[in-house]
Amino acid sequence: MAGNRLNAVRRWVGNSESWLKSLLENAAAVPSIVSIVVMGSAVRNRGHRRSDLDLLILFRGKRPSLHPPLEVDIRLHPIETADIQLASGQEVLGWAMKFGISVYDPEDAWEVLRGKFGDVIPLPSASDAALRAKQSLLRAREMLSIGDESAAEDLILAGATQLARERLIKSSSFPASRPELPNQLRAISPHDPLAEILDDAMYGEFTPSELLHRLDRHSQAYLAFS
Repeated sequence: MAGNRLNAVRRWVGNSESWLKSLLENAAAVPSIVSIVVMGSAVRNRGHRRSDLDLLILFRGKRPSLHPPLEVDIRLHPIETADIQLASGQEVLGWAMKFGISVYDPEDAWEVLRGKFGDVIPLPSASDAALRAKQSLLRAREMLSIGDESAAEDLILAGATQLARERLIKSSSFPASRPELPNQLRAISPHDPLAEILDDAMYGEFTPSELLHRLDRHSQAYLAFS
């Protein structure tokens, strides 16, 4: 049965397949787990070298204690407030509702939420995305100052992603998975330099310092003309 549900995942990384299969086989023994939704690039087959397997787990009552491998990114949300959070534009829930696929939903809790919202998913907050971008890029500079380029690369990618999401939300476009964001930006503005920077952060061979410099120049130009 778990095997059929795993067909929703079109791209695996590391030990994510065996871990998710084990989780699905044992989920019924964890009463607090209500629904498991796979979301992001793994179900849309649009990954990049830093892609994880993204899961949303709705729970009731006690928060479940799970220990996924590094390549599995879990977001936990209480089912009791999921509809309120969705209505207020909570980013992860909206992203899962818009682009995710349920792989465990014995009570049809996720399907009930889908029925409430249909195709009308409130946009996330552009200002929240902007704040997360600022925090990630500040932290990236801190990592560079102590010589941790790997951490800086991850944070720059996170910051560029949030800048792209901010731009799309302001244009009333719901941000898709990270690898899709550059083309979403180009659909709004064909020569948006942020699209190229994000592509290079995912797939290029640029140093963290080079990427930060390009992001700084882009942000200054954008603020000057916005």
